[in-house]
Amino acid sequence: MKTIRRTVLLLGCLLHLSWMWASAPGVTICYHPASKGMYVGSPSICIMSNGDYIATHDLFANGQTEYNTEVYKSEDRGLTWERQSVVKGQFWSSVFCISDTLYLIGTDREYGNLVVRRSTDGKSWTTPSDSHHGLLAEGEYHSAPTPVVVHQGRIWKAIEYAKAPATTWPMRYSAMMISVPVGADLLEAANWTRSVNLHAMPLLKEKVYGWLDGNAVVAPDGNMVDVMRANTPNGVTEKAAIIKVSDDCRELSFDDKDLVDMPGGCKKFTIRYDSLTHRYWSLVNAAPEGEGSATGLYVRNYVVLISSPDLREWTRHATLLAHPDMKRHAFQYIDWMTEGNDIIYVSRTAYEGPDGELAHSGHDANMLTFHRIKNFRRLVKKSDGHP
Repeated sequence: MKTIRRTVLLLGCLLHLSWMWASAPGVTICYHPASKGMYVGSPSICIMSNGDYIATHDLFANGQTEYNTEVYKSEDRGLTWERQSVVKGQFWSSVFCISDTLYLIGTDREYGNLVVRRSTDGKSWTTPSDSHHGLLAEGEYHSAPTPVVVHQGRIWKAIEYAKAPATTWPMRYSAMMISVPVGADLLEAANWTRSVNLHAMPLLKEKVYGWLDGNAVVAPDGNMVDVMRANTPNGVTEKAAIIKVSDDCRELSFDDKDLVDMPGGCKKFTIRYDSLTHRYWSLVNAAPEGEGSATGLYVRNYVVLISSPDLREWTRHATLLAHPDMKRHAFQYIDWMTEGNDIIYVSRTAYEGPDGELAHSGHDANMLTFHRIKNFRRLVKKSDGHP
């Protein structure tokens, strides 16, 4: 009798686990079946003053010729979402809001021109036809859904110049920062200041092969820095590079001591500062502690909340999402914002779809999903610097 009960209990547990892994976590904003051959990339999110959420993502595929971004809106704090538009010729973009006006900043294609678009409703967007209407720079650029920061009367965004002697990923990328005065016309290219571009390879002495996906962050000393994802091979402690930016947004500088250990630092991350905890926060793809060799580029099946008082010493607080399989499951390119006591975030998610179809791979995601961390500040202990 005991054996039968144990067997029934075991079967029940297995059924529960099967159900748990079968449904994607969070709220599914959109689903693109892998069989269609287009994959979800570049998730980004912002909050409008009326409380509506705007989420965006692009679509990527091998050999693609169209580069489009989809725009979604939620009027009920992320419970339901409705597609507003498909913006053609917009890629690798961040969505942000200034004075109730929406902007998309990124490129017009893979390694394309740097462009910005404007919208009042998320449905109709301006066209970057020339330097007076959002074409900021022609050439080969790379961008990512990383923070757009207002600081010292200017709006700042980190990007990468992508034309370099080495065309292999990611050695082709050079760090750049751009900024524009608050109140200026963001579609007028002449209003923007661009820094010099700083290539990684002459500067990095450790085992780091390029940098990308830069974050505009105000450092503890009040100066702007560009915190970049550093590409390290599997088994090497993951790192981030902190690049100093001059006040006039024209010069960049880097020193070896500014290459710091950071969990999940070799995958894309978003860093934002929280004035209530006096800490920098990020959601990263970091394997559980003790799995020291699981540090590679495609370890994206865990999402961990981390924070730092100074951008240099990082503390793990909680594992938010996890799946035992990294080949067909991932939660990656997390972009997030604070809302009151919560963090809301969007994920480029690879998971079983509602029709049961698997993602093509962990990297080639089939969903954009929305998530909430309630009362995230409770995770910080007083010993970690909480007031």
